Amino acid sequence: MRQTKIKVNKLKVNPLFVNFLNWEGDKYLLEKLIWGLHDNFKRREDKNIALYLLNNLDVVKLDNLTSFQKIFRNKVIEMIQGNCGITEDLLVWFNNAFKYVKDTALLENKDEDHNLEIIDSEGPWLEGSIIYSFVMTCKFFSWNIIKNCPVCSNFFSHKGRYSKYCSDGCKAKGMKKS
Repeated sequence: MRQTKIKVNKLKVNPLFVNFLNWEGDKYLLEKLIWGLHDNFKRREDKNIALYLLNNLDVVKLDNLTSFQKIFRNKVIEMIQGNCGITEDLLVWFNNAFKYVKDTALLENKDEDHNLEIIDSEGPWLEGSIIYSFVMTCKFFSWNIIKNCPVCSNFFSHKGRYSKYCSDGCKAKGMKKS
């Protein structure tokens, strides 16, 4: 199957995984992320699984996601700062996340249409969906588009491959320090 590279150097908005990396543990933003997934799922079954999670978010799930986020943040920071790209350790970690979701791709008129499907609703499919978002961003834009703001430490990818700051406010603060 032919792999398509998108010929732009920035995204219009941050993808799911970036929003998750910047998540501060609040239930509201997590619900917003899950609703976004819900709206993008094609299968009714997957939409229902997302709704079930939305209706059953509890402290245990939030704690599990917080632990997952810490590990994921460290791996992304290591990748960005070490400029090492995707390592074997990271691939093994990704592979474990993909036990709960799968990508179905259709090739139609030179365009690839990728859809995420949940394989195991009892497992950590949300974490798998976040990793899927990361992998697809790297596939189409390369991992170099993922940045970590030196002022506020938020991750971003919507500003372009060569940007350093996540916002104009952080850029102004960063320029004052220089």
